[in-house]
Amino acid sequence: MEVRKPKPVHSWGDLIGEIGVIVLGVLIALAAEQAVELVHWNHQLIETRKALREEINTGAGHAYSHRAIYDCNAKALRKLREELLKSGPAWKARPSAYEALLFTWDTSAWRTAQASGTLGHMTPTELNGYASAYQFPPLFEAQEAKDQDDAAQLDLLAYDLNLGDGMRGRMLEAVNRAERQNWLLALGTKQFLESAAAVGVTLSDTDKKKIDAQIGAPDTDCSVRAKAE
Repeated sequence: MEVRKPKPVHSWGDLIGEIGVIVLGVLIALAAEQAVELVHWNHQLIETRKALREEINTGAGHAYSHRAIYDCNAKALRKLREELLKSGPAWKARPSAYEALLFTWDTSAWRTAQASGTLGHMTPTELNGYASAYQFPPLFEAQEAKDQDDAAQLDLLAYDLNLGDGMRGRMLEAVNRAERQNWLLALGTKQFLESAAAVGVTLSDTDKKKIDAQIGAPDTDCSVRAKAE
């Protein structure tokens, strides 16, 4: 087997030429690697945006439900307060139109995007838009939990009660807290829907009609309806 020795460099021009070939090869390899990485992150961004928007769209449905039921809940709580103040010690059981909604505010797509590093490849404007929307779900979960506690206490008014020994005061306090939560949820969900729209997520008219049929639109007669699932 014949081994061919490399040709000796006879001039600086030859040396520069050979170095140029090596540098060019390295640059081509680096460019190819960057191109593959760019394609990878572009694909990741497309999938991440889709997952985030689907998750925010689900949250937008929950938010719209709180907005839709706000007026009816406000009226129900005002009426409940008036009845508590007018009632004597013997409270006669009566149903209330007040409904404390409870939803699952999923943020798994957001957490996955954070862990994968995909968010770092978004523009600052886009990233801030998603971050703005995702600041709300934990707040809503906490507010809904408080609302459930007050609703559980107010549910006792569906039975005959003795309003003595501080019971009337505790019920009025629960009404006041429920009014506060009802207002906070209406305000917060309005801001959430605005943040969702900023990243291109808005509920369709079909989705709104489905929620209106289940929850009741703000201009309805506020009759008792089935609770949202």
